[in-house]
Amino acid sequence: MAAASPIRPLARSRRRFTLPRLTRRKSLGSTRATPTPGPAIRGEALKRCLADLENGSTGFAFASGSAAIAIVLECLDQGAHVIATDDLNGGTFRLFGRVRKRSAGGEVSLVDMSDPQRVEAAIRLQTRLIWVETPTNRVLKLVDLSAIAEIGRRRGIWTGADNTFASPWVQRPLDHCFSVVVHSTTKYLTGHSDVIGGIAIVGDDHELSDRLRFLQSAVGGIAGPFGSFLVLRGIKTLALRMERHCANAQTIAEALDRHPSVRRVLYPGLSNHPQHELARRQMSGFGGMVTVELATDLAGSGGCSNESDCSRSQRASAGRTA
Repeated sequence: MAAASPIRPLARSRRRFTLPRLTRRKSLGSTRATPTPGPAIRGEALKRCLADLENGSTGFAFASGSAAIAIVLECLDQGAHVIATDDLNGGTFRLFGRVRKRSAGGEVSLVDMSDPQRVEAAIRLQTRLIWVETPTNRVLKLVDLSAIAEIGRRRGIWTGADNTFASPWVQRPLDHCFSVVVHSTTKYLTGHSDVIGGIAIVGDDHELSDRLRFLQSAVGGIAGPFGSFLVLRGIKTLALRMERHCANAQTIAEALDRHPSVRRVLYPGLSNHPQHELARRQMSGFGGMVTVELATDLAGSGGCSNESDCSRSQRASAGRTA
């Protein structure tokens, strides 16, 4: 087997369709890339690799993480209700709360999932998806993956997880019986900040796989050959990088936790993190992201003059810490 999958770019190929009102099968051009002549055309090698890393059955490679999440949302019917983590990533919140609401009448309830009972209480007759980010961006709250998956299984609701902030080296939501996991491959998976991409990986839910396969073909937004090649290149060093990320983050978090100018450090690897025991159960490492709340304003001139200033200072400090 080659050390690196070859790049075989192809903008157009041929597929066979059986068309209505025609007595013979006709061969028509497809607007999607198909698996001929090589596996790299539609990101096949990337899809197989990441499906293996997440212990999934199949993967779907997209041009961005947002595109992957958008196609997952397209699997839902008109007017579907979604329960999502309360401190959702900004781009994901726009998709849920603005784009999907306008295009399909969707509704979203933002819930603090640190207590799974709140998720259970938020379920409606129209609820079709529970969407999780863990750790969250940026305050690093955790969600009990097994508990949420069990709620979804018992109530017949799909469960999805954005695993970008953790990576499959740290945790695998599909192992906890989630329906689908999504990554922005731009981040940890690529590791070189030189490509934008996304991936959606399904466990053993064949209905969801079929819907994603159809929608990816119909809507597009697929990953290109060169971008897929770059992500595959980055994955080769994922384990080494994540091990160092986690070790460095632990050292930095412990040092900042003792610093007099720091009010609070949010990192799942610290014993004072409110969900440290959950992190120990479901994560093989604590991740490479650290959030810091300063005891001073950004100028370092003393305490914040009011709660609003403190909040702005803390958010800004979090945005500058990684």
